[in-house]
Amino acid sequence: MKKIFENSKISLLVCTVVIFLISLLSITGGSLWDDEICRVADPISGDIKATMQTALGYAQPGYMLYIMLWSHLIGATEYLLRCSNLPFVVIAVIYVFKIIKSRDWSVWWSLLFFIHPMFVYYMDEATPYIIVYAFSLAFVYYTFCVEKFSGWQNLVKLNIFYLLGVFFHFMFGFIIVLYFANCFLKIRAEKPVILRHIGIMACFSPFYFVLLYLYTSYLNGTHTGFGIKSIFYIIYAFLGMQGVGLSRNDLRAGNLENIQLWQCVFLALFVIVLLGILVILVRGRSSFVKRNQGMLISSTAFFLVIFLCSAAVHMGLWERHCMSVFPVFLICLCDILHELQHKSIWGRVLLCLYLVLLTVSSIFIARLYYYSCDDIKGMTEYVTEQLKEDSNLIVINTRDMSSGYYSYAAAAEDPTKQIVDMSDKTEEEIIDFVESQKEDDFILILFEKNVSRSLYHFFDNRSSYRVDNRFNSFRLITLE
Repeated sequence: MKKIFENSKISLLVCTVVIFLISLLSITGGSLWDDEICRVADPISGDIKATMQTALGYAQPGYMLYIMLWSHLIGATEYLLRCSNLPFVVIAVIYVFKIIKSRDWSVWWSLLFFIHPMFVYYMDEATPYIIVYAFSLAFVYYTFCVEKFSGWQNLVKLNIFYLLGVFFHFMFGFIIVLYFANCFLKIRAEKPVILRHIGIMACFSPFYFVLLYLYTSYLNGTHTGFGIKSIFYIIYAFLGMQGVGLSRNDLRAGNLENIQLWQCVFLALFVIVLLGILVILVRGRSSFVKRNQGMLISSTAFFLVIFLCSAAVHMGLWERHCMSVFPVFLICLCDILHELQHKSIWGRVLLCLYLVLLTVSSIFIARLYYYSCDDIKGMTEYVTEQLKEDSNLIVINTRDMSSGYYSYAAAAEDPTKQIVDMSDKTEEEIIDFVESQKEDDFILILFEKNVSRSLYHFFDNRSSYRVDNRFNSFRLITLE
């Protein structure tokens, strides 16, 4: 058995099969959420003009054109839309194997790049983040893992993947900080080499300038505020804790009181294991920093730039916006765990514990309903059913439900009277309207992202109202 696992060809095949099984098992047919719907609604409709307007508004034209092609050739169900990530898993696998080979590690370390909760979570989204991950792996490989960093072939490939990444998602553009920092560290005194870098980038510059012009002209800002919560969640997600702690929905809403005992236990285990790993590395005088100096300096520069830019424009920053630097974190994590493998027995114990915790976190984030996103599908199906049963039912919206993918309007006999849009009303106006409906059956739909925390919890423990919390991020209020 040991000889079989030491055979590089068999190991490569087994790892590839396991990676694609992980990818497939990560995909569900659950509800699309806002970030998915806004990206797929226009491409599915086939309206190229509307698709391009939306694509430029979100600065993701490559992804939306790809989804338009995918939805018309393969299908547009929730499951099939998320399967659009699978072709890019092939690219990710190729470059992970290249990175592992460049480090002279066992091919089994490649599994860490795919059992991480970040990968599992975004495999189950019809968003461009797995594509960004794949292109980032290629970019990081050509920036840090090749022998001839300044070779013209390497620079051409690096620029191709950079162009593709920016075409699919504008936030990929920040990864260029890694390249510039690495250039400064490696070639600042070599004038001929510097000219080669400038020359090849100049060849691609017309495409870069076109995208820059389009993005700055059409990009819709997401001014949701930048703060310490953003930094905390990025660390939380990168370390792999998001499958055993509070969900992103609860963290975003600040519902810290929702944490359960079992989550506290798992988070404590994570912290203990990570602190133990740190102690062993420090006491053993690890050369980790020296081995990865270039990547550590470059990624530090990346985070400084992206944090400053986000703070300057008040843009909400989440872990997905840092997906382009995630491969650097995983390489460093692999390096630490690989070193632990050759330390004391305690080092190997901590290595095993951390891998087990990561795997458990991934399983939970893939399979527990609590960790899924806004259940727009479940909520819409329920309201549709209620409208069909009660022709006098009034549905009170606190968000725009014209998503282009889910709708319950068709179930109403008279949508103009039965469906009341209060998405632009104040908290007091919504409460006054609801309390005036004592004579009629109604469903008030509170969407956590669109209403204040006080309104979201206003109807709790009020005897005349029934509160339904079955659908993630939604609270349905009816008369008792």
